[in-house]
Amino acid sequence: MSRLVFTTDHLPDTIHFCVPLSKSISNRLLLINHLQSRNSTPIPLTNLSDSDDTKLIEQSLQTIRSTTTATFDFKNSGTSFRFLLALLAVTKGHWTLTASPRMELREIKPLVDVLNNLGASIVSASDERLLPLIVEGKSSLSTHNTPILLSAQPSSQIISSLLLIEKFIHHFSLSLSPNQSSVPYITMTKALIANPNVEVERCWSSAAFAYSLISLRQRGSVIIPQLSEQSIQGDSVCKHLFRAFGVQTNFTKDAAVLTFNPSIVTTSSLEIDILPIPDLFLPLAVTAAHFDVRTTFFNVSNLRFKESDRLSVAIKLLNNLGIDTTATANSLTIYGKSQHITANVPIISTFGDHRVAMSFSILAFSHPSVIIDDPECVTKSFANFWSNFDITFE
Repeated sequence: MSRLVFTTDHLPDTIHFCVPLSKSISNRLLLINHLQSRNSTPIPLTNLSDSDDTKLIEQSLQTIRSTTTATFDFKNSGTSFRFLLALLAVTKGHWTLTASPRMELREIKPLVDVLNNLGASIVSASDERLLPLIVEGKSSLSTHNTPILLSAQPSSQIISSLLLIEKFIHHFSLSLSPNQSSVPYITMTKALIANPNVEVERCWSSAAFAYSLISLRQRGSVIIPQLSEQSIQGDSVCKHLFRAFGVQTNFTKDAAVLTFNPSIVTTSSLEIDILPIPDLFLPLAVTAAHFDVRTTFFNVSNLRFKESDRLSVAIKLLNNLGIDTTATANSLTIYGKSQHITANVPIISTFGDHRVAMSFSILAFSHPSVIIDDPECVTKSFANFWSNFDITFE
C-alpha cells in the first residue's frame, strides 16, 4: 500500500478543479442501454465516467453479451453488485457473483430475498457465508399481483436495481417508505429510464470536495469547469449547504466559480439531514469541524454500511484531530473549532474508502501537510482527483 504526502502551500490562488463525469448517471445509462437492446447489439455509449465502478459495469455487460456462463468479482462496488445481480436474475445463463468480504456487511441479502420472492433463482455457494452467489438467470420474474415488500430503509440501490429491470417483472408494484434513504438517486433512476437520451453531467458528489477546499482555505477561488447549475443529481444541493461555511457559487456559461465570503458564515448551530445525501456527509463533516459552530447530522445509521463504516471512521479521525463529537444511534454532533491546527501531521487511514481519502485530504488546506494511506483508492469514483493538485509521494 502506497502513502502520499499532500501539501498545498505552493498552489496558486485560483485552482482549476476538474471533476469527473457522474458515475451515478453513467452506471444507470449503461444498464438501461443494455436492457433496451438485450436481443441486439447495443448502441455504444460515449462520454461516460472513468471511475472503477463504471468500468466494472461496462466490462461485465460485455461479458454477459458474449456468454451464458461467467463469474464476476465486484470487489467493493456495491452499485455494480446490486445492479448486475438484478440484471442477471432476468438474463438466461449460469452466473456466479463474488466480492470483497466487506460486501457481506452491506445490503445485499435484502435484494437477494426480494428477487427470489419474485421467482428468481439465487443461492449462496457457501453454507457459512452469503457470497459467492449463484444465479440461474430467467427471462422474467413476477410479483404475482402482490406489491413488493422491502425493509423499512433499504439501500436506494436496491430500489434502483428493481426499477431498472421493471419491464421484466410482471405486475410490477412497489411503494417507498416515508423514511427511504437517498431518494434523489431513485428519482434519478426514474428520470433516466423515462429519458435515457441525455448527456452525462459532471459529478456534483465530487464537486463537494472543492467546496470543502475553498471553505478551509478561505482565500482565492476554485473553478470547476462544466459543472451545471441545473442538475438531476441530488448532491447538487451542496451549493446551498456549503453557504453556511462561507462558500459562494457563481455560475458562468462553462464553469462554477467558488469563493469564500466570511460574512455569510453561520454563527448558529446547524442541523443537516443526511438521509437523502449520504455521499456529502464526509466533506461536510470535515468542513464543519473547522468552524466555531455545533453541527448535528441526522439519519446517519446507514453510513455504517458503505465502503467503510463511514460514521465510525469520521468520529475516529475527527477525534484524532482534537475535535469533540457526540454520537447517538442515528445522529452525530460535531463541535467545530477554527483554531485547532496541531504540530503533528495528520495521518489518514482511508480503510480503502475513496470518499474518506478525498474528504480528509482537504485537511492539507488547514494543516502544513497531510499523509494519506492508500491514495489510489480514489479511482473508484474520481480517478483524476490528485491531478488537480501538486503532490509528493514518500
